[in-house]
Amino acid sequence: MGLDRKFIFKAGSYSSLELITNQGLGVVTFFILVRILTKEDFGQWALFLSSITMIEMGRVGFVKNALIKHMGLEPNNQKYRSTSLLIGLLVFVLSTLLVQLPLAYFVGPILWNAPILKDLFLINIPASFFLIFYSHYKNIQQAKFNFKDSWLCALSRRLPMLIAILCLVGLGLKPNLIDLAYLQLGSVFIATIFSYYLVRK
Repeated sequence: MGLDRKFIFKAGSYSSLELITNQGLGVVTFFILVRILTKEDFGQWALFLSSITMIEMGRVGFVKNALIKHMGLEPNNQKYRSTSLLIGLLVFVLSTLLVQLPLAYFVGPILWNAPILKDLFLINIPASFFLIFYSHYKNIQQAKFNFKDSWLCALSRRLPMLIAILCLVGLGLKPNLIDLAYLQLGSVFIATIFSYYLVRK
């Protein structure tokens, strides 16, 4: 019983820490961007972030619950991991063709009258590709009840972009929206490599 309580406390602590980390780093990044971007640029960045966040939530939710459930029942069954990754890649292709490309070529520049969104959505396509693997590795950690590494993965995704922005601001440089999109892509790439490092065994 003591072990169960210890595990529950530890798991709950890391889960709470991951939530606080995501929200906290997001708020800090928000306050910095609000001060270095124009109102128009910040509004366009908010549209971009809102769109890709909804896409990612739908894509991750499509495979996350099933993978965690089945790996919990048969943790050493490789077919669940392989199938989950394959489905994730297929969903990536479909969401890119049916959602991201229309956003880039029609919704952003025409309906929202924000031509810069075309470049932002196109830059986000490789980031979405890396996120398939990042989410897959993170889901495996959660299925194995490894909440510490799951929190570290979340930290590795949010922190590099914030550090890069702080460095640029410290040097007297103001990143534009394209710079931010590339910084986000770089952060996702770093998080993917780091999450693979943690889950490779």
